[in-house]
Amino acid sequence: MMEKNNNWSLIFIYFISFLFLSTFSVHAAKSHTAISQKAIIGNAPYLLLTDRVTKLSNLNQLQGFNMPRRDGRGGIEWLNASDSSVAIRAPEHMHFSDVWTLVPADGNFHNVTGVWIGDDDGDEKEGTISGTIKATWYDNNIPIPNDRLSWELWNCGGPYTLKVEVNDVSVTTRYGIPNSRFYGSVPPVVYTFMPHGQGICYLKPNEMTNYGGHDSNVFNEINGFSRWSGFPSTGFKKAGFSLIGSGADQSRYRCYSSNGAGKISLWTAGGIAQNCSVIYESATKGEFIQNGTPTITMEYFNGQSWIWLDNFTIPVPNKWARAGSSEIVFANNRTITSATRFPALDFCRGSKQGKTTKEEAMNYNFRRQYFYDINELTNDWNHFIRAVGTFMGEWGITQRYGGVWSKDGERWTSELEKVNGVFLGRRVYRVMGLRGNVSLDRANYPSTIAVCRGD
Repeated sequence: MMEKNNNWSLIFIYFISFLFLSTFSVHAAKSHTAISQKAIIGNAPYLLLTDRVTKLSNLNQLQGFNMPRRDGRGGIEWLNASDSSVAIRAPEHMHFSDVWTLVPADGNFHNVTGVWIGDDDGDEKEGTISGTIKATWYDNNIPIPNDRLSWELWNCGGPYTLKVEVNDVSVTTRYGIPNSRFYGSVPPVVYTFMPHGQGICYLKPNEMTNYGGHDSNVFNEINGFSRWSGFPSTGFKKAGFSLIGSGADQSRYRCYSSNGAGKISLWTAGGIAQNCSVIYESATKGEFIQNGTPTITMEYFNGQSWIWLDNFTIPVPNKWARAGSSEIVFANNRTITSATRFPALDFCRGSKQGKTTKEEAMNYNFRRQYFYDINELTNDWNHFIRAVGTFMGEWGITQRYGGVWSKDGERWTSELEKVNGVFLGRRVYRVMGLRGNVSLDRANYPSTIAVCRGD
């Protein structure tokens, strides 16, 4: 009986030992698994570009854009930060909205788009991309309103720039160790765009006085005449104007001339491009047009080199003031009919005093050989209007150019007093030098000059 009890005791001890060892083994296995999970280090997640294959290696890759092909062959091309060092020539008729950055170019911060989460450990299914991208169009450093982004790039506007900013980019997944990657931020990239038709836009006379009247089809109160206006159609020694390139920043332009030796000189005026201001040096129209009028070439610095941009050939002038006197009377009497000498006409004829006869002085066609009509000097009897076709309409207050226009600016015209369209031999019309208004005065009026026709 005792032997039987001992057997049951051994069986009980074995059973308890088995349970203890089994429990310990399971606990040890669990503990070992937990320790292994903490110790195994995986791979951090990363971002993939739109092809879902190429890894994002530099945040500059998020600062690129698609645009219509610059060669005009259709289709699109991708440009990136490396293209920002050179001005980008836009294809013809390109709109701001034809440039597609990864987010709308509306000047607002947007969540990062155009990239995907990648993870070599397979943890990418539940992840978050953080960070912002902002793309903004500027016209001469002023943000372009969103309602203008559908517009074409204006040939004479700008400079147009596109600024792309990328900030605080990171990617995080739910699982994995490590489960995040911080890419950070990069400096903004600024792209400069050249409109397809960028070139010489305006011809700005050296004297820009405007009495409130101008032909808005051809004249801009800040920049002068459109290069397509026909300006200048008149000329004289020391006339001057400047060539204005597209946009407000003229520092990227420079000029040189051909066929201009002895006819014009080029210089750099304040706020004007290098050597893009013109002064006429020819004394006569014949000298100016000999072998063709001068051509001015404008170049543009695209960020790396100077490139040809545009040419402007000065038109053959219709009118050329060849000489100007000091103060001189038209006649030696109040009325022409009572006069015996006509000093102003003698001066413009290049003759000794007293050569011009009364009959010649009374003849309109004779006078017009040497003097200008009213409507050739000014274009409004109250004040000149900035427009093409007259000396004051084109050049403003001509006496400020010096040369043939003396400081005393009233000048004689070829026109006498009229009654019913018939010239009378009494008074002579004068044009006032500061405003271009017209006055009918006696023939021996002082403080008047003769400006001689040289057409």
